[in-house]
Amino acid sequence: MHTRRYTCGECPWLVANHGTRTPDSRYAKKNLNQLWGKLRRGTDQHICGPMTEDLAKRATTHPAGQVECPAGIALVYRELAKLFAITGNTGPPTPAQTAEYLANNPNGLTRAGIMHWTTIRPKMPPQLGGKPLPRVAKSLVLDSNAINRPRA
Repeated sequence: MHTRRYTCGECPWLVANHGTRTPDSRYAKKNLNQLWGKLRRGTDQHICGPMTEDLAKRATTHPAGQVECPAGIALVYRELAKLFAITGNTGPPTPAQTAEYLANNPNGLTRAGIMHWTTIRPKMPPQLGGKPLPRVAKSLVLDSNAINRPRA
C-alpha cells in the first residue's frame, strides 16, 4: 500500500468537489457519507482511484499497488486530534475519555473506529494489514476549508 502526502484534484473530500455530478455519483452526499462511515468505523481504507491508476501505469518504474487517500487519512487525523485533546495524548483513551469524545463528536469516529485507528491497525503485524498511520501534509490536517467530510 502506498500513500501520498497530498490529495489529488479528483478527491471526493475536496469541498470544491462536493455535489459535483458525475456518472458514478462519486461526489454525491450519499456516497461521501458511505465513505466516511467506513473510515469512522475503521472498517475500510479509502483507496484513491486516480492515484492508484497512475501508479499502475508507471508499474515499470514504481511498484504497483493501491494508494491510500491522503485526504481520508487527514480526516481521521483531525478526529484523533480531538480525542487526544481530551486524553492529553498520554496513551489509549480511558472509557470516560472515549465517552466524552463520542458525546462531543457524534459524527466523528465511532468506538470501534477509535480502537481501529489508535490500537488495532498500528499494532497488528504487517502480514495482517497492520501499519502505522501514514504521514500526510500537515496543511491537509489543519486546513479545514479545503477538505472535509460531508455535513450531516
